[in-house]
Amino acid sequence: NEIYECQSANVRVDDEAEPILRNNKIHSGKVEGISVMSNGLGFFERNDIYSNNSSGAVIVSGGCPTLVHNSIHRNREHGIMCTGDGYGVIKDNDIFQNMLAGLYIDDESSPEVTKNRICNGLGTGITVSDGGMGKIE
Repeated sequence: NEIYECQSANVRVDDEAEPILRNNKIHSGKVEGISVMSNGLGFFERNDIYSNNSSGAVIVSGGCPTLVHNSIHRNREHGIMCTGDGYGVIKDNDIFQNMLAGLYIDDESSPEVTKNRICNGLGTGITVSDGGMGKIE
């Protein structure tokens, strides 16, 4: 599937929903590519997430997705932003050429981050700020 140019998030998961998204192109959104919020879950694998006007993925308000083997690049803000009590597993992704941080964690968020390749961004590779936590290996 190709999911693109939506006025809100290209993909939004909330209210404890738990979809599986594999092998999709998610791009050119007017805001973020993927938004996981309000205790939303979800499994995102082998998606190409790029060129969104905000971040590639935003995890907030108890969102707890699994993102594995995705390519997250050329977004106008962060590759992945965990904020406002966001969680999740972020594993084995290629995160590159984003305008701000490849991975940004703040505000009581605590994702598990392992085996990602984060490079060639215009900002930091990983930023942990303002009460952010997480396990980064």
